[in-house]
Amino acid sequence: MLVKAVAVALLVGTGNVAVAQSAAIDTVAGAAVFQFDLAAQPLASALEAFAEQTGLQVVYAGGAGSGVHSSAVNGRMDAAAALQQLLSSTAYTHEFINAKTVAIRPRSSAGDLVEQAGGNAETLETINVTGTYLKNIDPASPLIVIDSQLIESRGYASIEDVLRNLPQNFSNRTSASRALGEKEFGSSYGDGVSGLGSSGANLRGLGSRSTLILVDGRRRSGSAQAQGAYTDISSIPVSQIERIEVLSDGASAIYGSDAVAGVINIVLKKSYDGTTAQLRHENSNTGADVSRLDLARTFGYGSGHVTAAVGRERSLPADVTSLIHVGPNGRGDFSDRGGVNGRTRNKGQPGVVYESLDFGIDYHFMGEAIGVIPGGQDGTALDPDSLLAYDPATAPSTYERSRIGPKVDNTYARISGMHDLGETTQLNYGISHVRQVNKENWRPTLFDFSLFEHGYNTYVPQSNPYNTFGSDVLVGYSFEREFEGMNLSEDQKQTNSDAHVGINGKLPFAKGWDYEATFSTGREKGTTTALMDLTGSMGADGYARTLEVLNGLNVFGDGSNDAIVARNRELLQSLVERHVYRFQSRANTLDLLTRGELLQLPAGKIEAAFGAQHREQRYNYESNLGERLSSESKGKSEALFTEIGIPLLKDQPLAKLLSLTVAARYERFDQRGDSALRDWSAGLGELGGFDVQQLTGLNNDGSTGITGSDSSVSRSFSRTSPLARLAWKPSDALRLRATWGESFLVPQAQQQFGQLIMDDYTSRVLFNGGQLPEGVTQIVALSGPNVNLKPQVASVVTYGFDWSPTFATGLQLSATYNRTTFDNYIGDPLSGLTYSEIFKDISKMPEGTFTLGENGVMLWDNRAINFLGRRSRSVDTTASYYFGNEWGDWRIELNAVRTLELTSRSLASMPTLSYADSELGPSKWAGDLFVGWEGNAWFASLGSHYSAAHRVLYPLSATANDYNDFIPNENPRTRSASYTTFDAQFGYRRHQRDGWLGGVTARVGVQNMFDRQYPFVDNLSGFVSNRVNIRGRVLYLDIKKEF
Repeated sequence: MLVKAVAVALLVGTGNVAVAQSAAIDTVAGAAVFQFDLAAQPLASALEAFAEQTGLQVVYAGGAGSGVHSSAVNGRMDAAAALQQLLSSTAYTHEFINAKTVAIRPRSSAGDLVEQAGGNAETLETINVTGTYLKNIDPASPLIVIDSQLIESRGYASIEDVLRNLPQNFSNRTSASRALGEKEFGSSYGDGVSGLGSSGANLRGLGSRSTLILVDGRRRSGSAQAQGAYTDISSIPVSQIERIEVLSDGASAIYGSDAVAGVINIVLKKSYDGTTAQLRHENSNTGADVSRLDLARTFGYGSGHVTAAVGRERSLPADVTSLIHVGPNGRGDFSDRGGVNGRTRNKGQPGVVYESLDFGIDYHFMGEAIGVIPGGQDGTALDPDSLLAYDPATAPSTYERSRIGPKVDNTYARISGMHDLGETTQLNYGISHVRQVNKENWRPTLFDFSLFEHGYNTYVPQSNPYNTFGSDVLVGYSFEREFEGMNLSEDQKQTNSDAHVGINGKLPFAKGWDYEATFSTGREKGTTTALMDLTGSMGADGYARTLEVLNGLNVFGDGSNDAIVARNRELLQSLVERHVYRFQSRANTLDLLTRGELLQLPAGKIEAAFGAQHREQRYNYESNLGERLSSESKGKSEALFTEIGIPLLKDQPLAKLLSLTVAARYERFDQRGDSALRDWSAGLGELGGFDVQQLTGLNNDGSTGITGSDSSVSRSFSRTSPLARLAWKPSDALRLRATWGESFLVPQAQQQFGQLIMDDYTSRVLFNGGQLPEGVTQIVALSGPNVNLKPQVASVVTYGFDWSPTFATGLQLSATYNRTTFDNYIGDPLSGLTYSEIFKDISKMPEGTFTLGENGVMLWDNRAINFLGRRSRSVDTTASYYFGNEWGDWRIELNAVRTLELTSRSLASMPTLSYADSELGPSKWAGDLFVGWEGNAWFASLGSHYSAAHRVLYPLSATANDYNDFIPNENPRTRSASYTTFDAQFGYRRHQRDGWLGGVTARVGVQNMFDRQYPFVDNLSGFVSNRVNIRGRVLYLDIKKEF
């Protein structure tokens, strides 16, 4: 089998295999004799054919073989002799890693060739291929590899770009999703929203926490912003990636907790052939331009090498507002497309006056419209009799501009290296530091202030000197001119530091056994400074604070008086506060591994791997919102694991190879954190007579503030995860495989510990169309972490095949069926239900969700829980084809996914929700196609990404809300169209390094060539970001020079 580090294909790889020159291995691997019939052809297809005929795995670096042709090989000979003949006309050589794997590298980078003082060397370092710890046993895991050549050929600017075009990934955890206010389905509080400038991965749509992220085979620390709710990958520079390996299979038996939906291993470049400088600029038609500069060099010496890399990147935000549809009433009106009119209704300058309804809860509701304020006056002496008659059809409206996301400055530095400590021992090490600065500035909207009440109207008390109505009123005033002179911001400075040191070699007391010992550490640390109104009227002094502003505002004019506008602006700015959030995560991991041969069977040797891991994780969070708020959580896990590979049959009729791999991992978790209760309910909890301490384990003792004292809470979990994999080759061209395993997911710190909030939800329920149950006058909600959560368990089954037909050299076809079934899934059991659906009959809601208390107060426990589970079924299909003709060398890659099922069910009494083929989950079909050509020094490529049409489960116009006067659209659009984009690139590469053009690779290209209109979805944006790239059409120029 060919392990192509230059292809997107399903393949099987070895674990962390130390590559060292070994004549003994070469002799053993070359002992078998084969009949070869290989014509001179492009090197890539020749290696593919060689792998098919020998059954060996062939590993080569990203650019190996580009524009190179092999020599012909004919006759009977061993694999080593065939490779020597095949590579004789090229600048490449081969080295056997073990009896089943051979590496192809440039001759100049062989480990024993070191230039003189001041020269370079590329030694053959550790090769990380995800899936197993064993060397010579086929583990049957489905693995997708995206190499650096493909990343460059598609013009991807970030890992977010790469994963957006990976059909197996549901791209809903991005900077765009944050800008548009989109949440990950199933999340009940902050972990559903991406942090500022961050992005994550979500394989199969099973949740970003179900995908384990590795960097060079080592765990990456969880996002400090989200307290471990997901792993942020935004700070990893795409220019430093050698390849991305996607294991689309549960692998907790190998990697531990979190490896449920799969594993994404980001392999960074370890060495360069000399010095490499790269300059790139991208121009986006939505303003999201990117500029990047990278510099790297490998320094070789007699017993090893050191690689250093530095770079800087700046990304500008997309103007999201320009993407919003302009309808009959202006931007944000989708009524002409069958959707909601998302403009904020009955707001203008001048605005609309309403009666104010006061139910004694310090919140005012809209009554009947009194009239529309006339223009041509400044509100200082408004005559109530001059109001114009209110007509909903002609009432004013305004569009609240969207936040556009941050400008991101990313600076990084990396040093890595390898040093031989002897003939059989090697030291490897690395350290990296990334500093990311995210700056977001925006003009305020009504939604940015906590001042406004029902319908985002301004409450004007009778005591306001401009109120001439003789009673309290609500006014629909847009503050458009006031906002034009204001600026809100959110700035964040974040650093990611990672380091590791490891030693590997051969055990001196056990022949055929080797070992690895690695210590790694990582830290994510940041500070966010926000200028905005977050307090509003909340807290003990909040109402008095805002009442002073409400008594001074003049909202009865048309915005033409500059002095009044300036005074209004000054009052609003008095509500803007400076809030500071500090966050940090730390992780330390010690890994021990030994592996080797146990017994000799007729079909081969039984191999085994034994290991242990100790991991510690800590999260810290601090905020000055209202008063100083801090939380801390710690976690520790200890694991013992083993993996055994058994060759069952070899070279038998209908069984060229049959092997079984079994693995198990025992893991124990101890987690500890601080929790506190923030009570914003103004005493509703006590009024209802609820025992808050029994519900949460916390004291509601915030009598002098709104936050009670911290309480330390701890929890422990343990579990053993099994795994079995079977690989069968009935012929040299066909390989069948099957896997079964159990994976698990422990509750994250943020889900168990931290800030609980008790809040008055009465107005929120009513505003969103909910009806209070009989006898209930007020709703108090409890949200935040739940210390009683249990681990989530998933069983994963895959079946698949890989076929390399003999009639088409260079063609490989693969398919994999995946079924993942969760038990005890953690999430919000009411996700997907509207307020009106929830409160239509609360007796159908999960037990314990609603509790009727005293004095007409009902408690809504809105925390995440373990419910029945989720289930995913899908089929992955990939094809790769390498061939050459008189026009040059060609490469075709296809990766497609058919999602069969993605369902969620909270309780047996609740309906099963299918969110596949919808705005909440992946499309029924998703695919990515790449066609590349290279002839001499020129190359070109064309790519396309496709997402099928999907259902719209929750069209906004179909729900009763303020946008439609609580009159639902009876015929909403419940389908969204398919979406296809095309990318193209053209380039020139000069292999020789003489002259000023020597070693230069220049690329020009375009992403989203036709800038197709986004498929319409009935929401406030008119589309969902998980299907599109809000950067629009992108033109780019990339120049790289190697010298």
